[in-house]
Amino acid sequence: MGIEEKPKGFWQTIPGILTGTAAVITAVTGLVAALYQNGIIGHKNPGQPPITITQGVFPSPGSGNIQSQEINLIGSNNGGKVVTATSEGWARTIDGREQWEEVLGGHHPEEAIFAFKDGHTATLYAFKALISKPRVSNLKEFELLVSNDSPTGQFRSIGRFQTQNLKIIDSPYQVFNFPAVTATYLKVRLISNHNGYDNPFEVEQFQLIGKLGEE
Repeated sequence: MGIEEKPKGFWQTIPGILTGTAAVITAVTGLVAALYQNGIIGHKNPGQPPITITQGVFPSPGSGNIQSQEINLIGSNNGGKVVTATSEGWARTIDGREQWEEVLGGHHPEEAIFAFKDGHTATLYAFKALISKPRVSNLKEFELLVSNDSPTGQFRSIGRFQTQNLKIIDSPYQVFNFPAVTATYLKVRLISNHNGYDNPFEVEQFQLIGKLGEE
């Protein structure tokens, strides 16, 4: 009588090995996908963070009081200026004349590059847009980009933002906060208005809050 052969274990059979390997691959793939979707690993566009759209917010109590050394960096009275623009009217968006409106249009996208006093770098904290009354032509979506290179160099986006088509009675400037960034130039790119068209855009005053650095 021959010796009875012991049955082979699950992992000793080829079908078992293949089945077990497939299960491991599926589990690892699911884990990697979850980590990717939650931003723990990788980006869809390497080197470029995902762009989120932030709406204008109501100023918090006391937010109108600029802290020590913080100024409107692009205000013409503080040495800010337009370096390049797709329309001549851009210079009037930083002249402080709050009763005045400018219609910008004819280009897509409509954009301008601003420099700070005497070519200094600056630390930027927030952007403000004056909306004095609801209009379908009011600026809706826009993008802010910065550069430490030159007006013709490479710019990187710090976010896309949306105004609310209404007037905030106590403080008609809508505030757009973002993580502090140091830059030499700011590019403002207008994307759409509240009527759904690319242009024209009816804009008033823009402000950029931050602190000047060294040249």
